[in-house]
Parts: sequence; structure tokens; C-alpha cells
Amino acid sequence: MRTMTLSVSLLNFVKGMYKKYQNRIGKRVIHVESPHYNPEALVKYCQKYRPKCFCITPVNYDFLNVEYSAGMSYEKLGRFLKDIYPQMKEAGADLQLHVHVSQLPALLPIERKRALIENAFKFFKNELGITPTEIIFGWFSWDKEMEDICKGLGLKVVTWSPYIYDRWCEGLL
Repeated sequence: MRTMTLSVSLLNFVKGMYKKYQNRIGKRVIHVESPHYNPEALVKYCQKYRPKCFCITPVNYDFLNVEYSAGMSYEKLGRFLKDIYPQMKEAGADLQLHVHVSQLPALLPIERKRALIENAFKFFKNELGITPTEIIFGWFSWDKEMEDICKGLGLKVVTWSPYIYDRWCEGLL
């Protein structure tokens, strides 16, 4: 019985801390990594809270399929993002870049870093008509070379910000 009481107490503590976390950040920053989970809830969330959304692009196709079981072809993912992101923007979201490059960026050749960052930037600019001004890297992992690439594109590297994930939006409406 003591274990059960401790488990319930711990659960209530965690719920309380989560609620405080949500209230502090104001539900205003989202890392959009799995918009395919519930796009309708994501758009409703954008209407309600008008958040800043750091959005993944097709450059992270492999990441999406491995981590979030997107189950789409590269082309279908691109079409889906070209459909959902304008809906989010129209609903009041400020769309910015979110790119997963590497957890160990120093080991990745600069050409690969440049390709990922520049292609994500081009997707926003050419496919969505949005010129992003900020970027958050996945795992908050970047290096000086990546900062220089971003600077050349006019992107500010956001080093950290309290945030939620897009897949949490449905439960927060």
C-alpha cells in the first residue's frame, strides 16, 4: 500500500510541475516535429495561442520516419508540409526553422551541415514563401560552422527556449 501511495503522490507531483511549466512558458513556443500526428489539433492550437513554431522540413525526412513513424514518401511529406504550414501561419503562428543536423556536429562535414541548413531555408523561402529569421537545432546541438552558415542566411540561432512539442497540442486545447 505504501508503494501505491508513493506512486500516486509522485504522479500528482509530476502533474503539478507540468502544469507550472505550461503556465510559465504560456504555451507560446512549439517544436514542430510530428505535424502528421494530429494536424487539426495543431492548427486549432495555433488559432488559440498564436505560438512561435520551429518547424521541421523535408531535409529531416529520415529523422521523421525513424522517430515519429511518418510513413510517407519524401514527396508526400513535402506536399503535406506545404499544406499544413500555411494553415498554421494563417491561424496566427510565427513559423521558423527547426533542423536536426547531428548530436555530434563537430564530426559532420561542413558540406553536409550546409546542405541541411540551406535546403531547409530554401524550402521555407521557395515552397512556402516565408523567409525565416530564426532557427533552433535539434537536440540544441550546433557548432561554430553551423552558426556561420546561419549568419550567412540571416538566421539567428536560438540557443534555448522553453517549448512544447506539437504532439502535445491536442491535450492542451
